[in-house]
Amino acid sequence: MSDPLVALRTTIASNLTPELLSKDGEVLPDADLSKAASLRLPANGDREAQTFPLTELTKYESKIPNKMQLDLRVVYNCWLTRDLNVTDYIQVSDERGIFNLKFVERADLLGWLKGENEESENILNDKAGKADESGDGNAANQATDESKPTKKTVSFDDSSSAELKLIYEHERTLLNITNVKQFLENAVFENVMKSSSSSNVQMIARKSPRLGYYKFVVVDNTERLTRPEYWDRVVAVFVTGQAWQFKQYLWSDPNQLFQKVAGFCLTFNGDPVLPQVKQWNVDVVGIDRNQRFRDREVSEMIWTKIERWMIAKGWPVRKR
Repeated sequence: MSDPLVALRTTIASNLTPELLSKDGEVLPDADLSKAASLRLPANGDREAQTFPLTELTKYESKIPNKMQLDLRVVYNCWLTRDLNVTDYIQVSDERGIFNLKFVERADLLGWLKGENEESENILNDKAGKADESGDGNAANQATDESKPTKKTVSFDDSSSAELKLIYEHERTLLNITNVKQFLENAVFENVMKSSSSSNVQMIARKSPRLGYYKFVVVDNTERLTRPEYWDRVVAVFVTGQAWQFKQYLWSDPNQLFQKVAGFCLTFNGDPVLPQVKQWNVDVVGIDRNQRFRDREVSEMIWTKIERWMIAKGWPVRKR
């Protein structure tokens, strides 16, 4: 029998629906997760249906607050609640008596289950399930293209994590929550508006020659930055030029804000830049409308500036 974590990922990638079972084998609704005894994954191609106890430990290890392998019930609860905001996720998890993950790990697990992330540091003795025991990881990998981001939630109290926060200031910015991962992680710019089905959070992995390996969290608003210490982990803000957008920021004056964080204004080459942007400590970065082969140069320019800012602010090098 395959590992339940990999089997669940393959099931999700194949757009199949798992079923919760009682001790007697009766199918239960998802709302009865706390009462269920096992999870049945339907037949998938040549593979027969598989049933796993919900108490079975998976290879996914939570490190916050302490190291602990997650059982299948916690993993499946994370999947079932993927569209809930942070308050509702915690409330539902508490009502079910199920451990709730901190944001970084929840986003990492959801991204891996959907095939958005091919590797996870939290999966023990595994390279993110690139292939399961059958040696065929194609079904799981299909999720990269077919699965759309769902709404994730964010908690910024993971002080032990390496995750940093990048914020974009307005939906009209060329770089938004829908296309930011493709641009900053894969150096391909897609001129798309934010999708209504998009997540409000994106995870970006970066291994740089300057700083080593970091994960960055991109959020599309500041409503979850509820404590001053959370702002200590913000490294960059992408702007269009409307100063009123900073009203909810810890530093609402853009002149003060961009002494604290790196600032970027991404525009198409030749487009006018608002006069106030030129007065802020912001890098105006031009991108070509049509010549996509230049995207990597622009993406790396942004990363270079972010990483130099981080080094100047004393962020540690994480070589690995």
